[in-house]
Amino acid sequence: MIHEIMPEVMDNQYRDRKPEGDSRVLFVRGREILVCEGADGISYPRYRDVEGQVGRMVYLFSISGRTYFLGEMQAPGIGSACFMGWEQLRDAVPRAEAFAGMTGIHLHQWYQSVQFCGRCGKKAVHHGTERMMYCPSCGNLMFPRIAPAVIVAVTDGERLLLTKYAGRENAHFALVAGFVEIGETAEECVQRELLEEVGIRVRDIRYYGSQPWGFAGNLMLAYTASLDGAHKIDLDRHELAEAVWLLPEEIPEIPDHSSLTREMIRRFKEGKL
Repeated sequence: MIHEIMPEVMDNQYRDRKPEGDSRVLFVRGREILVCEGADGISYPRYRDVEGQVGRMVYLFSISGRTYFLGEMQAPGIGSACFMGWEQLRDAVPRAEAFAGMTGIHLHQWYQSVQFCGRCGKKAVHHGTERMMYCPSCGNLMFPRIAPAVIVAVTDGERLLLTKYAGRENAHFALVAGFVEIGETAEECVQRELLEEVGIRVRDIRYYGSQPWGFAGNLMLAYTASLDGAHKIDLDRHELAEAVWLLPEEIPEIPDHSSLTREMIRRFKEGKL
């Protein structure tokens, strides 16, 4: 998965640091990021190479000692570098650089959304010693937004419940997923989402694992569960275009190794879930 970068290690604690010549600079545009592509995969511009083309910079994190900064581009382009969309980034190598890009996009989106105080509307400023924006006028503190969401692999004997999202062209199979609402546990969210989207009940809800999914600012909490009762599907067509029960041999091959959802489907197909 995209966040599994061992033996590399990310240190995501904010520090008041200045860029050095070898520091990586992440230029983000929406859900795209500027990359340099080579024989070994992607990389990001070094500060020494873009010092005259970058404006304000904010320290993000380090990976195995390499420091990464978010930069404001002050030139129309940088050498042979090009913008890469998140769909391509999620499958890029090296994995550590792909994860750095995903996390950089997450933080860029957050910084863009908290330029002004949501309480009084005054200009917000960077704290300087913490990863936090604050309002000098009313004292409001704003930390990076992380939205918890659940995904659940539901089995009925030897079959797995797979879905396709509504309104998406060439949608791949996925698992039922949804955001945790105010006042509910992740397990209660699993039960609610299954009732709402496919009209089924489940038992034996068990935690599987988690994954940061910075492209959307989410923390994915994955569960397995067994069907409890009738297997007939009552589809919510506002959310889903399709929901089917499939045997392992009926599930298409899944080339995407970046997400927790794809890992769970693959492990079921291989008899390992």
